[in-house]
Amino acid sequence: MVENKKAISMMIIGIIVGALGIFFGFYSKLNPECEDCLDCPECPTCEDCPDCPDCIDLPESIIVPDVMEDAVYVSSKYGLDGSMRGTIDKPQKTLTYAINYAKINNNDTIIIGKGVYNESVVLANGISLLGGYSENFSLYSLSYFPSVIMQNAGNTTIYGCDIDKNMVIEGLEIHGPVVHGASVNSYAFYLSNSNASLTIRNCTIFGGTAGDGADGSDGVNGANGGDGASGANSKKATSLSDSVLGGSAGSAGGTEPGGEGGDSAVPATYDAQQGDGVTGDSGMGAEGGAGGSGGNGGNNGQINTGPVAQMPSSGQINGQPGDSGVDGLNGMGGDGATDQTGNVILSEWSGSVGSIGTYGGDGGGGGGGGAGGGLDDPSSLDPLGAPYYGYCGASGGGGGSGGQGGAAGNGGDGGGGSFCIFIYYTSTESLIPKIYNNTLYLGAGGDGGDGGSGGVGGSGGLGGSGGSLGSNGFENCCGTGGSGGNGGDGGHGGGGGGGSGGCSVGIYGHGAESPNYGTSNQFIISTGVAGQAGSGGNSIGNPGTDGVAGMLNAVYYTL
Repeated sequence: MVENKKAISMMIIGIIVGALGIFFGFYSKLNPECEDCLDCPECPTCEDCPDCPDCIDLPESIIVPDVMEDAVYVSSKYGLDGSMRGTIDKPQKTLTYAINYAKINNNDTIIIGKGVYNESVVLANGISLLGGYSENFSLYSLSYFPSVIMQNAGNTTIYGCDIDKNMVIEGLEIHGPVVHGASVNSYAFYLSNSNASLTIRNCTIFGGTAGDGADGSDGVNGANGGDGASGANSKKATSLSDSVLGGSAGSAGGTEPGGEGGDSAVPATYDAQQGDGVTGDSGMGAEGGAGGSGGNGGNNGQINTGPVAQMPSSGQINGQPGDSGVDGLNGMGGDGATDQTGNVILSEWSGSVGSIGTYGGDGGGGGGGGAGGGLDDPSSLDPLGAPYYGYCGASGGGGGSGGQGGAAGNGGDGGGGSFCIFIYYTSTESLIPKIYNNTLYLGAGGDGGDGGSGGVGGSGGLGGSGGSLGSNGFENCCGTGGSGGNGGDGGHGGGGGGGSGGCSVGIYGHGAESPNYGTSNQFIISTGVAGQAGSGGNSIGNPGTDGVAGMLNAVYYTL
């Protein structure tokens, strides 16, 4: 029984080893460490069979290419950049060096071996780039020997401009970069003003990841309004020009100061009524509070004949309070971006920006309080009709100033766009590059920026208290001053609108007439991610609205 189990175990191990042998036998045919041997049974070592590919049956997709004497060869593994290199046995290492070398030596073709080339490539007019070769160029297959170009230092992997000489880009695997700058686009392949002399075929292109849009800046909070000053107490006049000045208005937080408090009256003269308190000033602004009315003066306009001070026979002797200022209106929220297609500005795609909100209105200033009425003093009567002095009522308090409105939040920026191929023309072009038999995997557009928050409106200043009554003589018989009105609060700024999400597009053409790229290439849309909409900015008053998500398209054209 034990022997049977052992036999079964050995059989299983044999099957596994055999399967691994088959796997690694085929793998050795593609292993760049032994591409010249390919595990040929007739050749015990690579040295015994320098023409080993002729000894075995290769997959149909792998061929043995001819040597191109006039081409520049590049291998990321075996190459070394140098002025005396570029042949099949002494390849260059980088594409950038190889392209410059080809321009100097009038070569029109660059053969690219399997490997990863971490660099940004600028095409040269009339110089073809052909990938799909093994690392030592002994074999060729678009399926088995990828020539990969990628980089993350900039936002463009391959760039071509003003190409008008015949050239071919073939057999490359191109990766768009992952960018981190705000609203920065990611281009795997960018073409500018290039015509039908350029052919791009049999390439695999991966869209990169674009940068998110910047958030809108927050609005600044409004300044608080200043408080009004208190009025002064009643007092005995010391001269005909004497008075009690009203409390000063609060300093403006925004643009609307409060009203000045009412002054007390100039003392009475012998033959005419004086002593009525002055009405406080109205607060400033369309929504400023009205000033408080002044109190009536003593003796009601009659000549003093009695031995005591005369109170008014009717009316209000005390100054009245000023009205409060009205609160400022809240600003409106900004509109979110609604255009998901974006625009091309100065050769760059740009997402749509959310609108800025509006500022909150300044609060109205509070009205100044009215002054209290004054009194005649018969004890100071001059029989010869000369002027005599009376008592000044208490003055009114100053109105508080209005609070400043909060600033608006700015709109969020649009997210960057991700493009497998981006084609740009300064003017409309009908002879466009030939692009076919490529597979394009869409990338990720950047998210739209959020709108900024609206600033909080400043609080209105407090009105100053009215003056009180003095304690000497008839000072306590005068009218008290009215308090100033409070300033209105500033309105809150509106939030900014959210930016649009960035687009994800396989082939984007600006200025290209009637291209048919959509039917001649394969697009893998399932890998694409349109940028999310930016959110509207917050506000205590009116928030901004959200933006719109980016578009997800295989092909998009605009003239």
